[in-house]
Amino acid sequence: SVFENLRVTRKRRAERRAARLAELERAVRVAVHEDPLDRDLAASVPASESRWLAHAYRGLATQRLGNYAAAESLLREKCWEDTSVAEIVRRADSSVGAFYARFRDKDALLSALHERFVEEAIATAEHALCEKRWAGSSISEIVRELVAFQVRIQDQHAGLVRAIVLRSAECAEFRDRGLRMTASIDGLFARLGVARRREILHPIPIAAAA
Repeated sequence: SVFENLRVTRKRRAERRAARLAELERAVRVAVHEDPLDRDLAASVPASESRWLAHAYRGLATQRLGNYAAAESLLREKCWEDTSVAEIVRRADSSVGAFYARFRDKDALLSALHERFVEEAIATAEHALCEKRWAGSSISEIVRELVAFQVRIQDQHAGLVRAIVLRSAECAEFRDRGLRMTASIDGLFARLGVARRREILHPIPIAAAA
């Protein structure tokens, strides 16, 4: 029947979508957890002044911040799709009613977490890539420390990064935020590279730095 064919078609689409998401999640897990070379590099570089700049968020309701912390905590244990609002509010010591008073749904919370992550990443990059911090440092020293720092940050926020990458594959809002963050960080790094263009073994050093 027409309805049976429609049901089968929808089921197949859902199965294909689930398979694509599973494949993407496996790739993200490898990227943020299981690269031994990156981990070795991070361990080999001493901790420096580079640090993640978390916002103070004065004025935000305590319950909203509690939901942020609870969601990030759960994302260290499971994927976003398997995380329920009930689990989030239980860990935040809040209530379902209070949650929906602040967020339209669970995905709105993830979007708010992503916005916060992008703001903090840009603030962190502005501090970490400040020219004054690197006076007298070579491009190789800068790259080595910054890559190691990035690996440490990826480890600390692995669950959230995984959820963001998966959502970005389907949501333009997430992709646009990610592009804004990348463009800002790339511009800051390019400025350091251009100032050290004589160290870059490339026919067009400025192009390589940028």
